[in-house]
Amino acid sequence: PGANAPSGDGAAEALEARGVVCLPGFVVNCGGIFGSSLVDSGVPPAAVERLARTRFRPVVAALLETGRGRGVSPMTLASPPKRRCQKP
Repeated sequence: PGANAPSGDGAAEALEARGVVCLPGFVVNCGGIFGSSLVDSGVPPAAVERLARTRFRPVVAALLETGRGRGVSPMTLASPPKRRCQKP
């Protein structure tokens, strides 16, 4: 699924079964949001690009590598565990 494009239940699994790598929106969107906020705050674009290259890219690469090593999709690996609601 593309960033900011919601998908139905099972869409990521269907894409992954076809060899498409899927990442959760909070992973793919955070770089753009962070980068644009920095530029809007006056940080030079070259500094933002350097930050993305040296900090954000390695984190995403590690997510992909860890998923491959464990045989788990990046969507599953990056997604927080489901919480159970408990009644007080």
